[in-house]
Amino acid sequence: MFVAPTKAESMAVCGVEQSRARKFLSHRGHTGGVADLMPIDNKRGFSGLDEATRRLRSLLHERGTLCAKAHPCSVKSVNNHTLQVCLPKPPVPGGTLCQSSPIPSPDEGSFLLKACSRGSGQRCFRFDLHAIMEYSNELRRAMARIRAHGSDMCPLRKKHRACTEEERNGVQPTGPARLMTRQLDRCALTLSGHTLKCGLRSWARVIDNTSHYDAVFRANMYPQSEGPSGMRTDVAYRHCHRAPEGASCITEDWLQWSTFGLDRFRVLQGTGLGIAHSGGTLLDLAIASCRRLDVFGAGMFSLGPGEDVVYQHWYDKPLTSHCRAPCLFAMSAAALNQTAGKLAGGPMEVEISKRVCHPMSDCYSINTTHAPSASGQIEKLDMPLFSSEVPHDFYFLSELRPHVLHALGIINWVWY
Repeated sequence: MFVAPTKAESMAVCGVEQSRARKFLSHRGHTGGVADLMPIDNKRGFSGLDEATRRLRSLLHERGTLCAKAHPCSVKSVNNHTLQVCLPKPPVPGGTLCQSSPIPSPDEGSFLLKACSRGSGQRCFRFDLHAIMEYSNELRRAMARIRAHGSDMCPLRKKHRACTEEERNGVQPTGPARLMTRQLDRCALTLSGHTLKCGLRSWARVIDNTSHYDAVFRANMYPQSEGPSGMRTDVAYRHCHRAPEGASCITEDWLQWSTFGLDRFRVLQGTGLGIAHSGGTLLDLAIASCRRLDVFGAGMFSLGPGEDVVYQHWYDKPLTSHCRAPCLFAMSAAALNQTAGKLAGGPMEVEISKRVCHPMSDCYSINTTHAPSASGQIEKLDMPLFSSEVPHDFYFLSELRPHVLHALGIINWVWY
């Protein structure tokens, strides 16, 4: 039985977001209207552990997805360069984390592609601030080395040098041309999150303004008409056949063989940020390529601690505040065939859902190799999961990551 989110519920989701956004802007001294609101410049650079602690705690409570002033997160220093963030114990048992998507005909309701239980205990995460600052600096150095050669270097060689034509045409695709000319000044990264629909104003004209941004990075959805995320795409990520003409496109082949991909994996070790996140690869490439970066469409939705936490897209016609829908693989045969045929991943999405959609099971019981079976027992997976599908990364770290990077001034997170 599918229950379609009502128009009132979609409006309620945006109402909650806009209420939080107004408080956030008010605390930062914005008193004017929103018609001419521009992204507020974020303080750049690490300014000490105490300042980072204060900024991170404030942002976590103002965003309100994982903690709030009534049920605060604990943010404290473990040593002179490491912060520990502990999410509050939920005020009531329950709370599901999910990725919700509408069935192709929105009147038919929604399904859950991924889902698991938040659990009843406290969750703690550690972030090494020195390692995170070094990670952002090394990403920029890696891209600078690539630019110096005019294309990517050959990672299979011990010495850095330009690839020969034969090597480049073999296993080493050339890098995205847009990023090869110079370091960009100010960029926009446009992800797919619901906040683009729920912001106090539409950011489309700001994102599309060539005098404001040197480049726009975009993933997943390449709009054909103006919407809340704009239409401009200078650097695309995946689904290159759908990307606008003239955009440089990041392919999986390039990431696999590039020195950037190898360096990225290496420098993320020890930061606490995790390895793979929703949109994390493109975020890191944008950090590497731009002096300043405004990030739009990041973050999940929740009414607050103890409530469901929902990952959903701005282009989903209905928005939902909860995870009360069946898993994709549990739909009726007719609905499953209709829906799977229209999903980007097709049957692969159904297979992923079988392994990571367990609303009653603790998120921490689903990892790269094991997940709950139908009986509730933890069993080995037939096929290892990509890190980006594991709930620890997909929900917790992908939500905490923009908080931490904004608090350190590495990105400017525009969710208001």
